[in-house]
Amino acid sequence: MQAVAEHQAGERQVWEQLAQAEEAERKRLQAEFDARIALLASDSRMEGLAGTALGFVAANESAAQAMARATREIDLDETETRTLIDRQLRDAGWEADSTELRFGKGVRPERDRCMAIAEWPTASGPADYVLFHGLRAIAVVEAKKFSTDVSAVIGQAERYSLGFNSLHGGEFARPLNWPEEQAASFAGWPAQASVVEGATHYRVPFVYASNGRGYHRQFETRSGVWFRDLRRSSNHAGALAGWHTPDGLLALLGQDVDAAERQLAAEPFGYLNLRDYQVRAVQAVEAAVARGDRQALVAMATGTGKTRTVIGLIYRLLKAQRFRRVLFLVDRSSLGEQAQNAFKDARLEQNRRFTEIYELKELADITPDAATKVHVATVQGMVRRLFGSDDTGSMPIDRYDCIIIDEAHRGYILDREMGEGELQFRDEGDYISAYRRVLDQFDAVKIALTATPAQHTTQIFGNPVYTYTYQEAVIDGWLVDHLPPIRMRTLLAANGIHFDSGETVTVLNTLGSSEERVLPDEVDYEVDHFNRLVLTPDFNRVVCEELARQLDPFGEEKTLVFCANDQHADLVVRLLTDALEREHGPVHAKTVLKITGRADRPDELIRLFKNEALPKIAVTVDLLSTGIDVPRIANIVFLRRVRSRILYEQMLGRATRLCPQIGKEYFRIFDAVDLYAALDAVNTMRPVVQNANIPLAQLIQELQDPAAAATVIGLHPRTQQQITHADQVRDQVLVRVRNLLNRAHRLAGQRPEVQQALQQLQLLTGRDPRQLAALLRAMPLDDLRAFLGQHGGALLALRTDTAPSAGVDMVLAPHQDQLLSVEHGWGSYQRPEDYLSAFHAFIRDNVNRIAALDIVLTRPRELTGEHLRTLLVELARHQFTEPAVRTAFAKARHEDVAATIVGYIRQSALGSPLVPFATRVDRAVERLRARQTWTAPQLRWLERIATTLKDKVAVDEATFDHGAYASYGGFKAIDQVFAGQGRAVLSALEDEVWNDAA
Repeated sequence: MQAVAEHQAGERQVWEQLAQAEEAERKRLQAEFDARIALLASDSRMEGLAGTALGFVAANESAAQAMARATREIDLDETETRTLIDRQLRDAGWEADSTELRFGKGVRPERDRCMAIAEWPTASGPADYVLFHGLRAIAVVEAKKFSTDVSAVIGQAERYSLGFNSLHGGEFARPLNWPEEQAASFAGWPAQASVVEGATHYRVPFVYASNGRGYHRQFETRSGVWFRDLRRSSNHAGALAGWHTPDGLLALLGQDVDAAERQLAAEPFGYLNLRDYQVRAVQAVEAAVARGDRQALVAMATGTGKTRTVIGLIYRLLKAQRFRRVLFLVDRSSLGEQAQNAFKDARLEQNRRFTEIYELKELADITPDAATKVHVATVQGMVRRLFGSDDTGSMPIDRYDCIIIDEAHRGYILDREMGEGELQFRDEGDYISAYRRVLDQFDAVKIALTATPAQHTTQIFGNPVYTYTYQEAVIDGWLVDHLPPIRMRTLLAANGIHFDSGETVTVLNTLGSSEERVLPDEVDYEVDHFNRLVLTPDFNRVVCEELARQLDPFGEEKTLVFCANDQHADLVVRLLTDALEREHGPVHAKTVLKITGRADRPDELIRLFKNEALPKIAVTVDLLSTGIDVPRIANIVFLRRVRSRILYEQMLGRATRLCPQIGKEYFRIFDAVDLYAALDAVNTMRPVVQNANIPLAQLIQELQDPAAAATVIGLHPRTQQQITHADQVRDQVLVRVRNLLNRAHRLAGQRPEVQQALQQLQLLTGRDPRQLAALLRAMPLDDLRAFLGQHGGALLALRTDTAPSAGVDMVLAPHQDQLLSVEHGWGSYQRPEDYLSAFHAFIRDNVNRIAALDIVLTRPRELTGEHLRTLLVELARHQFTEPAVRTAFAKARHEDVAATIVGYIRQSALGSPLVPFATRVDRAVERLRARQTWTAPQLRWLERIATTLKDKVAVDEATFDHGAYASYGGFKAIDQVFAGQGRAVLSALEDEVWNDAA
């Protein structure tokens, strides 16, 4: 009983702490709410409403409940909404006061003033506002009550534009580039359909609709400032985060989109020095922009020159005046510096650098000036400028009209939006990521770049408008392939690590502390836990010794090692340095270097790794996983598991770049944790717990609120029954409680206080904690509320007991390890023989489906370069690449032959002998030479064609119309040398290449 009393006292203490926290939060939210009401109360007509709303904040209510009730009570009518809109327009730089600046009070536009004049008369009735830049009417605004679906009323503003006339001191906003003498003939912009008799043209180019609400993406039709540019019938209305500034709107009026599109269509590509696939990427984006798309995603494999491609794109768009100012957005300063350097190095027309033509603002520049065309900034920097300062007016929505998002896959996989119910209970900032808010802030076309598009990327930017895969880049010769991963299997990795009950273990904390603990139960750790939950010095020693045998610390190649955490990286640096010295003799102290976020001046270390001879081996965690261009990297080492295929492919992408200076033909993957076989694709199912940062106490409190059950947020996709906010919170509570209990059971064997907390929970509830999660899952909602009301404190106390301390605890494993084998990994195939069997089956099953495969087997003389490329791409999609097939043949059949993929296909399907392809070509040339008498020029051309064939594997007439051959006259010159028999000579040569006769 004493234990129960003590626990109840502890439970009361927890609830008292929660009450104190709730009171502090209530005061904070009430202050925010007071500020909002004060804004409304600035109009004397709003005082009564403000007082009524404030009255809802009762002492016995939570702040969240009070805010929800008060907000529901405020349903501003149109007149009241204009008070909010006036403030928003003033913040954007317009003179606005709907009670004073009214047409009926004699207010008229004036030169050098930018005014929002209310109740301006038109043929269709008075417009709520007309925005004047000087004397020029530039926009019409329709204001509606706070609860109105604002997207549906923008047509009313369009009607006022149709009915606008030039009386009362206003002027038509004709195109700015029209001379004065043409003004009288300007009829306006053609309307798609006439809704007012006699009116066929829009007279004011821009229209807005607003209900005063801030922008919420998930309620887009009922929030934000809706805007449409009427000058093109293909322009659609859309929601903005705010209002254009006067100068921004005037600049938009001066933009001639049609002329820009015509110039882009006529503009040549030659001076950009882009590769053919980069040109196709630029064309795809320009086509998307011409269609009116506001987002465009480009997926190009790491190392294929995304930055160089987009510099060419930006230059063309700026030159054609399709956009005025571009924001180049990155998520790390090192990537921003890399982009800045690329802009400075890129040579364009007349061999001039980009920065010699257009002004570039860099990371350190907070605000671009009028001459700036490109501004490089980090997401974090933009967040501070937009949302961390009172001076938000310095970053209006029209500051940039195009945003380039580099590495668009990074950091946004947890991004999500709030539901209807959640807005009434939680702060929007808890859910919408800063990244998404930055993108939503600007009225700009967004062009995103990534090598690894995933669901979360396409949800924001749509499906890629252009894709260039790693396999295509390898096949086209722009990237290097990799051999099957080299698996380093150790005894501990194969069997795991076991601790017996009662064993004393050393627990290390990443902040530097350690302590001895006695284990009450047995504990097992698999390889997935190595160096995260259990520190394994001997496993790392064995792996580092094998790496020392595989790597050359004095060679030209560089190596990137991925570790689990910073402490693990320190251990690997020491062990690998020691192993290299035992294997190779003394090495420089900087040969192996840690480059993580906690290292001293990591950006400087990255520059050293990229540009200097040392370090040769960089040991990192995540810092070098993306966006870093070091062509000399030829080895990737995995000493940690990752669960995301996107992250895995980004890591591999560090080594794919060509580096002919060191003779790099492929790169190697060293896998000590069996990552290649264990990795699955990114889970596309959205998690139940979308934001793990919401306190469990808040979820429990929301569940108790009757309003949660009354707030309908949608329909169940299968049953079509209504889903409430309470249903959503219930699911999250169940998942969080289940995870809490599971974590407690895992820790109970190591932490006696957790074991005691579980015992007390069982005593209070009368239930085995192991069965509690299932019990709660089966409870009706009302019963669950009652249970949590009674025992919620005990569960929250358990959360306190199981919460991690500062830093991360890891068990030190003194277990000895040894190397079992070093072998190539084959993914889902156990042995190279299994891989070859799958290769054979693929050829057999697809010979009638893939035309190029049929050509290879039946008439190889007809194989063209495009046929071969198509075949290689299809094979690569099924994990059959030439290096992998060649390695499998070498392992399984003990013969390593450079026979090309065509030779391996013919051997697998036809039994054709494996012969080095260069040998086949040399034999074919000798046979042709023996057939007839050739002239000296013909023999020289035979040798040239043979050299090209060895490199290309398949040649045709088109092969000789590019590169150096073009300067000799292309295939026409070859045909002339062979007296009109050029094609016949090519065919005869290819026949002899694949002639297996002795």
